[in-house]
Amino acid sequence: METLIHCYKDINNKIISTWHDTDVAVLTKFKNNGFKVILCEAPHIQFACKDNLAIGQANQTVHALYGCNLAAELGFKYVCRMRTDVFPNNHKLFLHSIRKLYTDKMTVICGYDLKCFGTPFYLDIMVCGSVNSMEKFYNSAQLKTDSRITEKFWLESYAKNTDLSKDKIKEIFHFCIDICVENGIEFIWYRPTEKVAFQYPRSIPYTKVIAELGKAYFVYK
Repeated sequence: METLIHCYKDINNKIISTWHDTDVAVLTKFKNNGFKVILCEAPHIQFACKDNLAIGQANQTVHALYGCNLAAELGFKYVCRMRTDVFPNNHKLFLHSIRKLYTDKMTVICGYDLKCFGTPFYLDIMVCGSVNSMEKFYNSAQLKTDSRITEKFWLESYAKNTDLSKDKIKEIFHFCIDICVENGIEFIWYRPTEKVAFQYPRSIPYTKVIAELGKAYFVYK
C-alpha cells in the first residue's frame, strides 16, 4: 500500500476500487493521501476455468467498471485504469507523454501474440482512454461457460469480433511502448510466479514491464 501511494503522490485525481469489506484503516490511509475510494461487491460469476487466475480476472472487471463509472459521475473525460500490482516510476510524465494517443483512442502498452491463446490480444496492465469508451470496454458480463482469458473476452466483446488480427487490434488501441522507451518510463509489475506460456527472461518477483517484458518473444507493437 505504501508503494502504491508513493507512486501516485503527484497525481491530483485518483480513484481506487476495492472491496466493501476492506479494513477501515486501509481506506482511511488512501483517503488521507488523496484517493477517492469506491467500494465494490465481489462478482457472482462462475467460470469454465475455475482457477485463481480466472477468479482474479473477474475481480478486475468489477474494479475497472466501478472505477470508470465513478470517474464518469465526477465529470472526467478520460481515465487511466492501472492494476494495483503495477508501480509506475513517473505516472505524471507517462500521462503527459501519451496524451495525444489516449485522447484519440484507447491506449495500451503493447500487444500479445501467443499461439496457445489463438488470436492476438494485448497487455492489460494499463488501459487509458475516454471515459465513455472505457465504460463500454469493461461493461460485459462473462458467462460461466466462457473459458476465454478475460483480456480476450473484454477485447472481443468490445469489438464484437472473435477473430481479431493485429491490424484490427491496432484500430482499437494505440500502443505506447515506444513512447515509454523514449521517455525513460518504466512500470514494475509484481509477478512472483509465471505460467509456462509466458516464460521469458525477467526479474522475479519484480518484473520491468518495458525493459524486460517489452522484449519478450510474444510482444508486438
